[in-house]
Amino acid sequence: MAINPLAQNDIIENAKSGRSSCRACRKKIDAGTPRYGLAIESYDEEIAHIWFHLECGAKDSRGGRFQVVFDKYKEQIPELAQIWTPKAGGGGGGGGGTAGGTYPYIEKASTGRSKCMTCNEAIVKDDERLAIERTVEVNGFSRTGPGYMHIKCAKPEDVAAARAKQGAKPVAAVQAKPAPAAPEKKAPPPPPKDHEVGIIQKPDDAAGYLVWGDALQSENDPLGALIAAASSGKQSMFDSTLKKSRKAVLGEAICKAIDEQELELEWRYGVVHKLRVECEEGYRENDAAERLTALMTDIFAHRAFRFVREIELGVDRMWWGSTDDLLRMSWALEPIAKAAPPVLRSLTLGTEDTPCQMGGVHHVLAACPRLEKLVIHGDAVSWSSLQGPVLTTLEHHGDLTVDSVKAFAQLPSLTSLTLDVVRSHGEPRPVVAALEAAKKLEQFTLKNYVQADDFLALFAKSPVLKTLTSLTLDCRNIGSGAVAALTANAKSFPKGAQVRVLNSKASQSTLDELQAALGGSVAKKPAAMKKKK
Repeated sequence: MAINPLAQNDIIENAKSGRSSCRACRKKIDAGTPRYGLAIESYDEEIAHIWFHLECGAKDSRGGRFQVVFDKYKEQIPELAQIWTPKAGGGGGGGGGTAGGTYPYIEKASTGRSKCMTCNEAIVKDDERLAIERTVEVNGFSRTGPGYMHIKCAKPEDVAAARAKQGAKPVAAVQAKPAPAAPEKKAPPPPPKDHEVGIIQKPDDAAGYLVWGDALQSENDPLGALIAAASSGKQSMFDSTLKKSRKAVLGEAICKAIDEQELELEWRYGVVHKLRVECEEGYRENDAAERLTALMTDIFAHRAFRFVREIELGVDRMWWGSTDDLLRMSWALEPIAKAAPPVLRSLTLGTEDTPCQMGGVHHVLAACPRLEKLVIHGDAVSWSSLQGPVLTTLEHHGDLTVDSVKAFAQLPSLTSLTLDVVRSHGEPRPVVAALEAAKKLEQFTLKNYVQADDFLALFAKSPVLKTLTSLTLDCRNIGSGAVAALTANAKSFPKGAQVRVLNSKASQSTLDELQAALGGSVAKKPAAMKKKK
């Protein structure tokens, strides 16, 4: 197959800043370092670029496209010959086993994030996978790229063709040599462990922070002075100290993000208590996922964020509908999981306007066992390994699946669950059965479930009602029959339980009967909107 015509817009240039990240290895591309820009079409049909280290770009290849920039820049950049060996007929050598840059080809999965196009299951890292060319339509324009399948799920003739084209060589033999690892930015050495223990045991006690601040001042760390200023109780003194030492405490990149309103901080005891990040997309410099990842890496390289309690991550105006871009949002979770902030209590991922897909959320939960509240706007690639020993509150604004409900219900401490349904992929009966595993559930909210009527007819007879002190139903398809089923089983609710039925098509008299059966708890239908004149 022919190389994507967008390849004529591929470029090599020196990175203008240190904020871009490589799409392959996800490490930073240092300012002034040569980088490979792979051309894509943006939402307004203009040309944008996504960035790679040169070595990573040669290895990734994208259907042999690196051959195009090699031909264009080989005279200006002789070093390209060291990472790319052209093959006869074009299409590129050293390009990730593409055998001339044409589909289909077989390679080893470089990560565990790809999914099989046939069975929709994840392809395990380092397992063989077959790559075929596919075209995806996003916001009215088409984009070509590789689609992957397990070898066992692919057509035998496609597998045979790929192996024949690659000369039946082992997959490892046709891989480009890996790019040298970029040097990682080293975080400052942590303070003595006993100072941390005091804060971790009593995160709301200012005394632990003062002890830590004294130790920091003995090291001439400006954060120590900031903690001391916060202990004075005078906001003006803290503000003045922060203004003087902001760059020394936070670093230049973080200060720039604050000035550009991509990052908001709340302080307590002289350290960051809450951070909120909302990066805007930047097609020509790098995309929002990469900028968010780079910023999170910078954040956790500074001691001021060690004891953060609340984190909110979002992206402003991302491409809605581009699965490839949404998946990369999971990169931003890796710095959090690696830093493992020990007193993190609340994590919010995505926003109502810009949902996301978070493939690494379970890594954060494993690294932060004190997390009590998780809010996700969007979906995780897999919910199977979700954990959280003290997670009490979970809000999921996304697709409803039986697997997701099973994972939520099995959280041992879950007391509050909100399911705001974007699309339903689960029938009511197995969803109700899955919920019954939540033995401690006290508050349950269901929104926008199109099968709410059938769901409630079953839910009204479920043992879950025996533990609920609050039930909120905000679904337009709740009819009188479903409300009547709740009324018939009203004795199953604990005494004083509150039930709210919103946006229902049930009659007011049926709702009044439910309210009477519950002994006066709230059960109402909002007043109808006035018609415009």
